[in-house]
Amino acid sequence: MRFCTPLRYVRNDMDGLRKVSPPWEMSRRTERARALSGAAPRATMRAPIVREITSRIRPMTTTAQPLRERARRAVREQPAKTVTVLSSLLAAHDELHYLPYEAIDEVAAHTGASVNEVWSVASFYPNFRFTPPARHSVEICWGPTCHVLGAQPILQGVARHLGLAGEGDTGDGAVSFKYNTCLGVCPHGPAMSFDHDLAGRMTLDSALRRIDQLRQEQGA
Repeated sequence: MRFCTPLRYVRNDMDGLRKVSPPWEMSRRTERARALSGAAPRATMRAPIVREITSRIRPMTTTAQPLRERARRAVREQPAKTVTVLSSLLAAHDELHYLPYEAIDEVAAHTGASVNEVWSVASFYPNFRFTPPARHSVEICWGPTCHVLGAQPILQGVARHLGLAGEGDTGDGAVSFKYNTCLGVCPHGPAMSFDHDLAGRMTLDSALRRIDQLRQEQGA
């Protein structure tokens, strides 16, 4: 699910790019003006509530406080020389492997941005996820080189083996299957990654064996 940025920009010949308030802010200003003039209030638009959205995807087995503390530490200790919303999101995602509301909130507090502004950046990039990942990750390269070398039949076969229509998480929470535009080992394609362990010259049989081994580990 993707969300639009809460602030829009329009071209103005006089002052270049001019920031325009989101509609809910414009509505609030209108209501304040109506109140001052003595006019009756009317229904207003409500701002998107990120907390409501992300609270529904918060893991039930992990309390919010440890998540918040881990996110806060990751954001504060990030190695980036120039701290931005994106660098802070990357630091939190590397630590938690997904972005719960607590991470979004901590990035906002650390960078001075609003929660909606942080959410608009996070939701723009498809590599960020907002639900807890599965126990194991499997990625397949579907870049041009791997595609020519036979990645497509492997991709389709792995998806069928996992009971998926495409990339996604298995219903038992054991495997996250993801397409990758490039794993950086083109001479060894078709390439795959199993729990971030690169493997080259894959076939469908070798890929399924690796996946079955992963699922057998720790009772997955």
